[in-house]
Amino acid sequence: MSNITPNHSIRHQLSQNITDIQSIDTQVLLIPLFKNGTFLCPDKALNALGQSALEQTNRFKGEAGDTWRTHTPEGYTTQHIIWVGLGDANDLTPSNLRRSMAAGIRAARSEQFTQITLLINDAWENGLGGNVQEISNSLQWATEGLILASYQFRHRKTEATLQKSPPVESINIVTMGLENQTEAIQAGFNQGQITALATNSARNMVFDSANHITPSALKTWAEALDGLSCQVVEQTEMEKLGMGAFISVAKGSDEPAYLIHLTYTPETPSGKSVALVGKGVTFDSGGLSLKPSKSMELMKLDMAGAAAVLNTMQAIAELAKHDQPIHHTVHGFVALCENMPSGHASKPGDIVTTMNGKTVEINNTDAEGRLILIDTLTYAQQQTQPDVIIDLATLTGAAVAALGETAAAVMSPSDALCETICEQGNTAGENFWRLPLYDDYKKSLESDVADLINAGSKGQAGTASAALFLKEFIDDNREWAHLDIAGPAYTNRDKPEVPKGASGFGVRTLVNYLKHSS
Repeated sequence: MSNITPNHSIRHQLSQNITDIQSIDTQVLLIPLFKNGTFLCPDKALNALGQSALEQTNRFKGEAGDTWRTHTPEGYTTQHIIWVGLGDANDLTPSNLRRSMAAGIRAARSEQFTQITLLINDAWENGLGGNVQEISNSLQWATEGLILASYQFRHRKTEATLQKSPPVESINIVTMGLENQTEAIQAGFNQGQITALATNSARNMVFDSANHITPSALKTWAEALDGLSCQVVEQTEMEKLGMGAFISVAKGSDEPAYLIHLTYTPETPSGKSVALVGKGVTFDSGGLSLKPSKSMELMKLDMAGAAAVLNTMQAIAELAKHDQPIHHTVHGFVALCENMPSGHASKPGDIVTTMNGKTVEINNTDAEGRLILIDTLTYAQQQTQPDVIIDLATLTGAAVAALGETAAAVMSPSDALCETICEQGNTAGENFWRLPLYDDYKKSLESDVADLINAGSKGQAGTASAALFLKEFIDDNREWAHLDIAGPAYTNRDKPEVPKGASGFGVRTLVNYLKHSS
């Protein structure tokens, strides 16, 4: 567990009903405003500074993500203010709000401020129409933006290196004039903090190296989660269960494989039974279908689906502790192994028998993710009979070619499930795009010697054919969606709330889905 826990934690605090702005003790105060000048703080002197910033500089217009730093007048404990633009009040989307707060954090970090406070006053309520749920939601999105943008992967660097880039030490949200919204604000802050920290935990797992993030390390982490039951299927048990596809991948490595089953049971279940399934190949060499060295360098990220599921389960358990329970029974299944070349590794042309009895010809050992997933999907359905099953995987390079780093592919026979995932992802700031599951693509999965081959026609609808391969192992009439997150799981450029590297993609969408789906 210590291999995954970061060596630095930021203090997050909510201070409600503050009356004296002059005594707020912080290095820098973030004050949001709309581009028309509203949403300023109630303090006349600071309000004048904000108006001056809008009127006298061509570089700050209050657009979403704009920032501008000023000094405070004498008599204020804090010496610095960063004004954060929110754009037009009519265009205040969850993503805009989240990214504007992230821009404030980035501006503060660029000045090496480590103690950061966000001021929210009653103009926040007025700008949102005074709706209690909107107040709560907006606090969630703002909190997420602050925490997500403060993320740094630090725990494999020496102290001498770390000193060159001091971390954020504390983030405080201060409210003024919102006494009638205390509970809504607290609920939004709790939700935002829990989902953002779970996202950052997933980032730690994906960002870290494969010699530290092994199947055994993730198993240990999962077993220590509070508020969830945990069962572990070890490799010898997988063999007894007939998981020939999973074993065909795992046997190439000296690292043991595991199938983790986490269960969240609400006190008063009133929703569906949902199974989340994550691909957890902690390093993917390609097996005997060896990847080129440049393509192999970042293959520690091939467990991003597992990281998303593990940390989603952690998040919903934490929400329950804060009186915000999910009412679905949720099962998290995580398939953990390495894909390595060795004398024990599967050979192209091998035929394996899966847990549900179908046979698969392995024509490409680098199409291993779908092999561990099909046996895990079968196990999940046999064990829990879920109403809905959603799997996440960095499955195909074709998804990256089609959608880049901007969006994940979602595929399902269910229009309603696809629409819900896209909608909840949009609110979470994670983009999804639906791809088709045409029956014609299934022809590429036909084998002369087995029921299926594991990789379809090269260069032709690789993402959809991989999903159709998985669909062969989904029970009839069961609601199912496959999320190929290969593109957005790891980014090569900084984004407002996603620093370059591991993104933790999928956690916020899954939490949103579980929270809001009926």
